[in-house]
Amino acid sequence: MTTGLKNYALFRGCAIPIKTPQIELAARKVLPKLGISLVDVAEFTCCPDPITFRSANQKAWVAIAARNLAVAEKKGLNILTLCTGCAETLKEAAHILKQDKKLLAEVTEILKGLGLTYSGNVKVFHIAEILRDNPDLVKNSVTKKLRGVKVATHTGCHLLMPEKVIAFDNAERPVVLDNLVELTGAKALDYPAKIECCGVSVVAESPDASSIAVADKLESAHKAGADCIVVLCPSCFQQFDIGQILAKRKTNATYSIPVLYYLQLLGLAQGFSAEEMGLSVHKIPAAGLIEKIR
Repeated sequence: MTTGLKNYALFRGCAIPIKTPQIELAARKVLPKLGISLVDVAEFTCCPDPITFRSANQKAWVAIAARNLAVAEKKGLNILTLCTGCAETLKEAAHILKQDKKLLAEVTEILKGLGLTYSGNVKVFHIAEILRDNPDLVKNSVTKKLRGVKVATHTGCHLLMPEKVIAFDNAERPVVLDNLVELTGAKALDYPAKIECCGVSVVAESPDASSIAVADKLESAHKAGADCIVVLCPSCFQQFDIGQILAKRKTNATYSIPVLYYLQLLGLAQGFSAEEMGLSVHKIPAAGLIEKIR
């Protein structure tokens, strides 16, 4: 399926503006070439976080997510997010409200006090979903095939589970990100740790366990011959970028694998420079990768 120009409410979330603004930078440059127009919505708040916040107070978690959905609905726009955590929260909250009529009634009263209503008509998309369903838009935007570049893909947990609610890919054998990578001309690698978690969910409770998860994942990608690892989540990005430095301090690892958000990789294939894609602010240098692309 191929669509033309379409407007989406950009849900930036918390992590991207504060910690990984280069992901937003890439999106604002790359997506117009695909006919996707982003609309900024100042009223959006935190999604909120699908793990920590939800475990503390599920009703408040659903209500805050519903408020964001209602804001987009009021503007007549579907939501596009670049963060897998935001995608999971907003999608799952909508699913819960559809199933739980009692909770829906309670949340409706909360929203009424804010001058908002939620009818369940707004749709939430992670950018990878739109690209998955419109491969021709991606393929036709590529002007510089990334031939010879070997990529270890990391889809991340939040886009894979709960599988029936998110409905993005096969949680045990994900292929969507591989397919998107190969539309750029690069080769997506199969490697043993492909579906392993990045470890970010345990970083606060056990930094050592988190570093082990990073080291195991990157060691597997390194042995497979990866020139880079490509992700769809800002938290996964940080875990493999900054976390790679921390992990190497705890191990004898000699690898140095640059990390890219998918839209950065696509931007390079569209002819944008590494600087234009924000690669210069990454902790793990991408000089070798860029030289290989040249």
